Amino acid sequence: MRPEIWAVIAGAIAVIVGLRKRAQKSLQSLYSVGEYSGADVANTARMLIAETGFRRSKREQAGIVWVAIHRAKKAGAGTLRAGALTRVTYRPGIPNWNASGKYQELFDAADRARRFPAAKKFVRDILDGKIYPNEIGSRTMFLHPGGMPSCSSGQVGKAMGSKVCVMTTAGPRVLPRWSSSSHANVKVIDGARFS
Repeated sequence: MRPEIWAVIAGAIAVIVGLRKRAQKSLQSLYSVGEYSGADVANTARMLIAETGFRRSKREQAGIVWVAIHRAKKAGAGTLRAGALTRVTYRPGIPNWNASGKYQELFDAADRARRFPAAKKFVRDILDGKIYPNEIGSRTMFLHPGGMPSCSSGQVGKAMGSKVCVMTTAGPRVLPRWSSSSHANVKVIDGARFS
């Protein structure tokens, strides 16, 4: 082959590679959930470690990150802006994420956990639209039923003040009405209930 043809082929390959990279970047921004800061990533990762130890299933943890995203978007009139996730997830969070003293201790210590870098990458990849698309709809609440008080199987469905006995993946538990299928649209992903 002549050298001119090789130059044309090389030029065509360079154009194709450039177009492919540009298309990937466009798709990534299309699937990105909005603007966020490094502090948003770090504080959302701290929240995830405080809530799960970064040891639960990835789907469940992704659902929890999506709860934070939905709360931040709700507070920002439907748009995720840099700093919004920090306002939601930083202890105790606005609206209240988890006001317990144990959560605050775990949150404060999370950046020293060996799983912290992996948790940050996980959060960033969700925010960039690379992994775990939203499967919880617009839900803004979640809980782990294993941490809730027990009730007997004979009490399932019975009101207990402002709560109700519900059969869960952790057995019968006393849950807030917002996490009861009879009072809310609940989605269960592994060990968490989203509503």
